[in-house]
Amino acid sequence: MRKYMFAFAAGVLVLAFQVASRGGDAAAKNLVTKAIKASGGEAKVAPLKAGTCKAKATIQEGGMQINATLDVTWQGWDQFRMTVAADFNGNAKNAVFVINGDKGWMKDTDRNKVKEAPKDAVPMITGTLYAMRMPQMLLALLDKEVKLSPLGEIKIGDRAALGVTVTHKDRKDVSLYFDKETGLPAKSEIRLTDPMGKELTFEFLYHDYKETGGFKHPMRINFKADMADIVLELSELKAQGKVEANLFAAPE
Repeated sequence: MRKYMFAFAAGVLVLAFQVASRGGDAAAKNLVTKAIKASGGEAKVAPLKAGTCKAKATIQEGGMQINATLDVTWQGWDQFRMTVAADFNGNAKNAVFVINGDKGWMKDTDRNKVKEAPKDAVPMITGTLYAMRMPQMLLALLDKEVKLSPLGEIKIGDRAALGVTVTHKDRKDVSLYFDKETGLPAKSEIRLTDPMGKELTFEFLYHDYKETGGFKHPMRINFKADMADIVLELSELKAQGKVEANLFAAPE
């Protein structure tokens, strides 16, 4: 009788664990669903899978400040094009960066030279974009390929936030936090390995949500990585649903 009681107790514990796990996953999914609603609803958020925006970037690294203006186009998780006009302590620099799946290129516009990104550098670039673009891809987080699990509550500044872990078999895990009151994304974080084999933490803080085109989007993003601190101020953001695929070809 005793061994049957142990077996019964073990079965109950396993069942309880499974139910708790499902409940946790459901709670995590509910946070994403709430964020979609807070951002404007599925119909308004869906077109954000592709779009354009302009941005001003201020980069602080090693005591040096770089100012840049950006013209950005994206589609899905893995297609990204950015035209950059930067000022390095009075020295102007113009370039075009393109990411298309597992390939990337940089065109030095001043010298009219195109260079392909090293293959070991592309995963870090795409991983960074993946984490940064969480507020634009909330619907995709409900895809069956994505697993969501709860992270608990933290403080971001003076505000409470609830977190989820975003897991996908082909990507690094992302910790994504939502403002407890508004439901909107407040922070994302990812750990990536650079081409030298060093592990780095990339953190994105989302601020200044504004409504444009019927959806709410952060118009300021603070991006921290290792010794670099970057502030992106967005403008003219447009969701387009789909853009021309040739935009993500190697620049000429």
